[in-house]
Amino acid sequence: MERIFGANSIYSKETQNELRQVMQVTEQEKTDISIYGKTGMGKAEGVVVDA
Repeated sequence: MERIFGANSIYSKETQNELRQVMQVTEQEKTDISIYGKTGMGKAEGVVVDA
């Protein structure tokens, strides 16, 4: 998430906004906060990878 949305991100603001839209969890209880998620991060042979 830091690589995508952090201060040193290589992604344009437009791309970041598109990613926020597709990552936002839309099925949630009534709340005043937005929840975002991403899949694909894990470990392979002891090394953290982002698939």
